[in-house]
Order: sequence, then C-alpha cells, then structure tokens
Amino acid sequence: MIPYHVQVLLTNVPNIEEVSIKELIELDVKKIKGIGDKYAKVLYRKGIKKVKDLAKLDSQEIDLPEKIVTKWIVAARIIVNSQKVRRTGKIIFSGLSQAGKTSIVYVLKSIVELPTVTMGVKQDFIKFAGHNIQISDMGGQKRFREIYLTTPDLYFERTKLVFYVIDIQNKKRIDDSLEYLKRLLAIYRYLHEKPFISIFFHKFDPDLSYNLKYDIPPIKEKIEKIFSHYTEFQYNFFYTSIYNPPSIYVGIASTLSEIFPVMSILDVLLKDFAELHGFDGLLIMDSTGMLIGQFIRGEQESLVEETYSAFKEARKIEKNPFGNIVLRKNIADPPGGEIVVQQIFLPHNDGFIFYWKKEDTEIDLSEYMLSEITKTLNPWLYNLLS
Repeated sequence: MIPYHVQVLLTNVPNIEEVSIKELIELDVKKIKGIGDKYAKVLYRKGIKKVKDLAKLDSQEIDLPEKIVTKWIVAARIIVNSQKVRRTGKIIFSGLSQAGKTSIVYVLKSIVELPTVTMGVKQDFIKFAGHNIQISDMGGQKRFREIYLTTPDLYFERTKLVFYVIDIQNKKRIDDSLEYLKRLLAIYRYLHEKPFISIFFHKFDPDLSYNLKYDIPPIKEKIEKIFSHYTEFQYNFFYTSIYNPPSIYVGIASTLSEIFPVMSILDVLLKDFAELHGFDGLLIMDSTGMLIGQFIRGEQESLVEETYSAFKEARKIEKNPFGNIVLRKNIADPPGGEIVVQQIFLPHNDGFIFYWKKEDTEIDLSEYMLSEITKTLNPWLYNLLS
C-alpha cells in the first residue's frame, strides 16, 4: 500500500493504492500536485519528464520561482525515498562481554544506574522518531556467544541491523572481538541475511581521545580487510562514549536511518530549506535528544556537540505555547557562528529545530520566516512521524 504521506503529493493517479512505489517514480512529473500541464512543459524542455528525473534536479536549473521548484523537488525525492520501505526485523547489539553494549542502551533510555551483566539475550526498546523500536541486547560472554553461533537460525534470522560494539580501551581483546565479528558475518552469509553493520569504536572517552585516535586506524584497517571478504554487507564506523552522549545519539540515529526512511526524507527537506533560506545547518531533535533529521554544510562534527549543548539549555527554558524563538547561542570556532533554537510540536512529543549560520553576524530571523518554515515543515513531520 502506498503510504499516506506519498499519496497526498500526487494528483489524478487512478487506483493509487494499487500502484507500486516503483511505478510511481516512473509517473509523468505533472502527476505531482501543483505542477500541471503548464509547468510540466517547462520541465519537459529541460528533459525532466518523470518523477525520478525531478528528484535529481537542482532548483536553480529551472527558470521558475525557486520556492515553487524546491517544493516539487522535495515531493519527488520523498516519493523516491519511499522505496526504502521499513520492514520488520531484528536490531541487534552485539560484541564481546563488557564492551559497553548495555551502557549504550542505558544512555539512550536516560537510565543512570550501573548496568548489570547481560545473561543471554535481553529484549528492550529505544525511542526513535516517536516510535518504540525493539532491540536485542546480546550478552557477550563466551558461553553465550557459542550458543548463538551454534543455533544461528534462532538468534540471527531476519536481522536488519547490527550495532557491533568494540571496547577500544581493552587492547588485549581487540583480536578476539574482530574474530567474533568475522564469525558473525560468516553466519549471516550462511543464512542469506544482509543486515547493515554499524561498528562502534566504544569507550572513546573525551579525556583519552587524543591517545586512542592513534590506536584506531590499524583496527579499522583490519575490519575493512574482513569486509573485503564479505562484500555483500554495508557498514559504517562511529566513535562513541557514554561520557559524550551526542556521539551515541548520532551513531544510533544515523544507522537507524538505513532501515527507517523517516530520517532520509527529513534530511532532504532540511537540505532544501537550508539552501533556500541561506542556513549552513538545520537540525531537528525530539524531546529525548534523539537527532531525527539534519543538514550540515561541510564537515562539522563539532556542530553536533554544540547543538546538544544548546538542546540542554533550551530544555530548561519554560515552554512557549506559540513556538517562538527559545534560545540564541553564540559558538566559538570551530564551527563558529550562531545557533538559534526554536521549539516545535511533534506528533508524539515536543522537539526543537536548530538553525545555524557560521558567519559572525547575528542570524536575522523574523517571526514571519520562522512561522513560514515551521508551517511548511509541520505537515511533513506529522505525516512521517505519526
């Protein structure tokens, strides 16, 4: 069935509920609401005939008002991104014992007590984009690992995502951890499963990061060599620490977006709005601090930490029922510039949108501009997060 948030973007599509997403992206561009015959002719002359063609376009390539063209492009990209249908499947936290898997889950759930040893597999839930996502925290003691590997169909079938956690402070166990990773990949190949693998170089604590950053490249090189023998798997890397919660939030949210299409769609929306209004970054967080959408121009990892700092300050301010500006914060280099934080209202909980410009001059945000941006974003947020 075609999702509702896709149906509302189109017009004059007979029996739309019976049409597949693959068929939708081949539709004539004039089927996108608001284009029609007149504007379609302008697009045809540029070789833009189908929805999938429009999704690849830059708004500046068409001699029409940029705001109108941007709206069409966003609609087309949402339709194309909807091919990434969210399917049910397991999300697994795996690795050796004491690697920090349960501590990561505790950070996500805002639990401050010390974790206990995980005996076997513990089912839990984390919140993402307003939804409860079930995860499996797999105890890493050797006796449990052997049970998992000898009955793989019970523990690993239908896996969509694996967070593989490596304790980079425990150098004596690195090789054991990489060997276990290799055995996991072999099991998934045997089961004909292709989960996305996210490698967390964990316990990358701020006070030790200077020394640890020299230890990681050789480990990373060994992991890449392992994956060279298992080319069917996609993977990425993150540096995480419970003493730097943003590092965990970003790693989790970025990886969940691989199987959860909400973020990829929101990122497209935010990129287009940022470019249209001249921002260097736009980010959205829910009330728990989970990053559910972002666009940042260039490599600005430090901006995410600044954003979380602003998030903590904004949460302390009394809520504004009108959603006006909550906080302005000047930030030093890098990344420099100013962040403006505005409260927004999401389907399942409140959240915040962060506007960033790296120029030293104060961001000129009128109440009109703020209301226009949130007025345009809110319908998408409600459709995508409900």
